[in-house]
Amino acid sequence: YYDCIKVTQTKFHRQDINFLLQNELFSMLTFPEFDRNYYHLFELSKKNQNQMLFNQGEINDNIYFLKQGEVSVSLEGSINDLYKIIGLKGGPKNRKDLDFNFIKRFYSVNLDDNFLKEFKKLPIFKINENFPIGLDDFLDEENEYKHLFNVCCNIESETLEISNKNFEFIVNRENEVKKTKSKYIAKRKNLLIEKLNSLKNGLIQKYIIEKYK
Repeated sequence: YYDCIKVTQTKFHRQDINFLLQNELFSMLTFPEFDRNYYHLFELSKKNQNQMLFNQGEINDNIYFLKQGEVSVSLEGSINDLYKIIGLKGGPKNRKDLDFNFIKRFYSVNLDDNFLKEFKKLPIFKINENFPIGLDDFLDEENEYKHLFNVCCNIESETLEISNKNFEFIVNRENEVKKTKSKYIAKRKNLLIEKLNSLKNGLIQKYIIEKYK
C-alpha cells in the first residue's frame, strides 16, 4: 500500500516538474537541477469554480502556473482605463495616435466623455494553458506593482504556485532565466496591448454604430 502511494507521488512529482519545464521561462533548465534546487519552492493547489486568484488593486504576492482548468481576466473600469493601461504597457500614450487609423475607417467622430468614463466590467481574455499569472504584464508598475485585473477561476482548476519572492530568487540565480523573463514579458505586454486595443475598438465601434444608426 505504502509503495503504491510512493509510486503515485513520484509520478505526480515528475509530471509537475515536466509541466513547469515546458514553460518558456524554465525550458533551459534540466530536470535534475530544477528538481534539486527549485521544485520545493512550488505548491500544488486546487481552486474552486469562481475562486479569485487576484483582485484588482491587490499587491502581488504569488505567481500561478495554471496546470488544469480555465481562468478569466477582467477589468472593472472604463475605456479611459483601457487607454491608460495600453500606454503603461508600452503602447501609444496619446489617445488620438492610438485611435486614428481605427476611427477614420468610419468618419470623424468625437467620443462622448460620459462614454469614455463609464464604469463597467470589461472581459479581457480567458486562460486555459501553461500561462504564468501574476507577472509584470498584469501589474501596475507605477502603483506598487498592484494587480491591474481581476483573475477568476471559471471552473475547478489546479495551479502550481510560487511566491513572488521565491520566483525572483530563481530569476536572480539563473542568468538564462533572467534574460528569458525580459523577452517573455515584453512579448506578453504586446499580446496584452493587442487584446486591450481590440476590446476598446469593439466598444467604440458599437458606440459609433448606435450613435449614427
